[in-house]
Amino acid sequence: MNDYQEIQSMIDKERQNGAFIFMPSPILSMEDSFYKPVVETVMLREDEVYSAQKKFRIHYNGLLRLAGAASFEWSAIDTCRTDGRRDKMYCSFRAVGGVRKADGKVYFHKAEKDIDLEVLEMELEDKYIADWDRVKACNGNDAWKKHGHTSQDTFMAAMVRRDMIQKRKNKLTLVESGAKARVIRFVLGLQSQYSNKNQVIGMPFVMVSYSPNIQHPDVKRVLTNNLPESMSMIYGGVKDTGQIPYHEDTHDYEADVIDISNQQQDTVNGKDIDILDINSLPDFQGLKPKEQESWLKHYAAILHFDWSECVMDLGDVEVVNTDQAWRDGFFEHIQKCSK
Repeated sequence: MNDYQEIQSMIDKERQNGAFIFMPSPILSMEDSFYKPVVETVMLREDEVYSAQKKFRIHYNGLLRLAGAASFEWSAIDTCRTDGRRDKMYCSFRAVGGVRKADGKVYFHKAEKDIDLEVLEMELEDKYIADWDRVKACNGNDAWKKHGHTSQDTFMAAMVRRDMIQKRKNKLTLVESGAKARVIRFVLGLQSQYSNKNQVIGMPFVMVSYSPNIQHPDVKRVLTNNLPESMSMIYGGVKDTGQIPYHEDTHDYEADVIDISNQQQDTVNGKDIDILDINSLPDFQGLKPKEQESWLKHYAAILHFDWSECVMDLGDVEVVNTDQAWRDGFFEHIQKCSK
């Protein structure tokens, strides 16, 4: 017997025993399906059920546990507060959630809940006025004196203030839980209230959900291919965290070092220019203007002359275009400085 047949048999048995069954899609063969059914049974506790107006309702915490067993998903973008936070007496919340069906798609449902504290305050005033009249009629005027309330106004003001403090402190929690509870009850098919406590306490809630079938070769291949990215998202990575990637510096800085002892000297007429043997150069006036400029630049650098200051008086005229007298004068100045 295949697994899906065993699950279907178990669900049929629980249904005959009166258990609550939630199944978003019929259970099909898992041999060629990308998704497989997962069954979880939930038994609600006493603190997850409360009584209201002689009816029994599932507490919000109990609804969340049932939703978790059904693999409930909330839309992170659409599930949010919607009132704009401008009015401290008003708050509204929208919840969008759903469960995955056998085709792998999540079908979402929306619900909203709001609270207007001004309207709520008026409702509480009417409620406690009615309570005062009812208890006073049953027990007489002395019934409220032992609590320190001798009039309807003081009693109503005290009770309304007590309740309004709690409502204002927890207004966001109230609207959020109210909106989400509506979505959960609608999607899971739960009643808003039950007439018999045994319909909730002691009743098995069999929740069927669908998860990826990792035995399917295509699903297994996709999960394997996405594993490195998933690990990067968990433990950090460049793509997801914006970190600068580390690259080992393999540059050969020694190759960048200039060995001046072996560096080739500038040449004039094929001869090396050497500051230590300046008088052994050929006749400066016998060099070509371009060779004279090369000689002057080289020795100006050796003597740490600022070349721009040396040629400042020339303006836009290049050294090769100056007259021979200017170049001879510069040559004589360098000869003096080199001694």
